[in-house]
Amino acid sequence: MRKEYFFTPNRFDKKHNFGLKKLLWWRKSKHKVKTEEAAWRRNAMHTQKTTSGKRTKILVSVCGVLVVMWLALLLFSPYFRVRAFSVEGLERIARADVDSTLEVYFSGKYFGVFPRNNYFLIKQDALEEILKSKFPIEQVALTKNFPRTATVMIKEKGHTGVRGDKDGFFLVDPNGLTIEKIKDREKSEVLELVRGGSTTTVAFPNATEIFKRVGEVPIVMLSDTQASALNTEIMRAVQMAYGNLNSIVGQGSSVHHFWLEEENEAFVNVFMVGPGGLVWVVKFSIETSGGDLWDSVRRLWNEIHPGKRNNLEYIDMRFLPRAYYK
Repeated sequence: MRKEYFFTPNRFDKKHNFGLKKLLWWRKSKHKVKTEEAAWRRNAMHTQKTTSGKRTKILVSVCGVLVVMWLALLLFSPYFRVRAFSVEGLERIARADVDSTLEVYFSGKYFGVFPRNNYFLIKQDALEEILKSKFPIEQVALTKNFPRTATVMIKEKGHTGVRGDKDGFFLVDPNGLTIEKIKDREKSEVLELVRGGSTTTVAFPNATEIFKRVGEVPIVMLSDTQASALNTEIMRAVQMAYGNLNSIVGQGSSVHHFWLEEENEAFVNVFMVGPGGLVWVVKFSIETSGGDLWDSVRRLWNEIHPGKRNNLEYIDMRFLPRAYYK
């Protein structure tokens, strides 16, 4: 038996191939023998050495170094540091104070390493947080101009009233929170209210002076013993009363001040200034300060003879559906 035939997969086939078919079979078997014999010559205990693994490690290392160098260039290069800030939208807030705050903030570093004025690290949320903590600001918008300038757009808080207390007079927002102080309290700006045998002194500012500065807004007065903070409910009721009363009384009188009763802050006294500087009061409850209340006030006002309005002392709407006036 031939060696080539013995080691082929077909060694158990029948041996009755004839002619060209037999010749082709013999060539195919011989080819397989050469392949298998070549495989026998390889040492099974020998591991073939390859260089692909080392090349991959070197390539990854080089790429990592390049990425680190690229990041370092972006984060620490002076070319990408914002040097000039322009601030827009300021009305009451001093520009110098905002510029000083921005300069101090951006001269620092994140985690003591990364410069805060880096073009890629400046974030609007962080900028808005730092400005809102120091100024009465409602919204901040940041526009970065590559690579070293930025524009800060500021929308100041809108004021809906003035709060007066023992410390002075302050602009307040719709929630009753302080925006800024606009005026110190003066000794001459007081009003003595006699109620139940006791006298309460309330400071009243010059409304005309305040209106010229901040526009016509309700002035809510607090006595010396009341808390300085107002709340959203009170401010909403005051704002509604301010608009309705100005509409109801027309040119005969004007809304002057609101005063929260010390015994119960659910009650509000609105001081109206009539012809000749005569002061009269509208009393109402915050709990019933909706549209029905002001419809009742309008009907009552129309019932009062115009000649008697000059001597009016008060309209009391605290105990609806009953209403009183004197």
